[in-house]
Amino acid sequence: MADETLSSRTAHEGEKIAVRQDVVRIGGDDATYDVVEHPGGVAVVPFDTSGAVLLVRQFRHAVGEDVWGLPMGFRDRPDEDPGDAAARELAEETGCVAGSLEPLLVLYPTPGVSDERSSVFLGRDVRQVRAPEREPTEKDMAMRWWPVDDAVAGILDGRIRCGITIAGLLAARVAIARGYPALRG
Repeated sequence: MADETLSSRTAHEGEKIAVRQDVVRIGGDDATYDVVEHPGGVAVVPFDTSGAVLLVRQFRHAVGEDVWGLPMGFRDRPDEDPGDAAARELAEETGCVAGSLEPLLVLYPTPGVSDERSSVFLGRDVRQVRAPEREPTEKDMAMRWWPVDDAVAGILDGRIRCGITIAGLLAARVAIARGYPALRG
């Protein structure tokens, strides 16, 4: 069911995101929605030649704990190519490059409250070529190569709880099981 936006205003303008408040008419009733405006995100599911996947552990202020996740981040500009952004994030956070980087999936992590659209890429033949170039907030980030089945087990036992990471790992696991059929164009 489509809705009609009656009014819209920016309630907060942050460094990376904004919050917009919309009044919409849905089926004859009016409702107010707070919408997080997000520039878009990217993530890489990075596999080395042995089939291990590289995850990073980083303190996430919003949830108040260290979280295992894929190398990921914001697109720096609205016109930044998602593949270029994914390669940049992989290099910055891990010092790695991928032999190939293919689109795996696109998802809306929290479509009830945000317009964020995240592009997840499958990185193959990933190797470290230099030290990471991390931002000050990433200085305590740790990296670990996981056997892919251990990473999937980490999802099921609660060690891995980041939604984009869960979606990316499970999609990559299916791609592996299917012999890497043609992925998204």
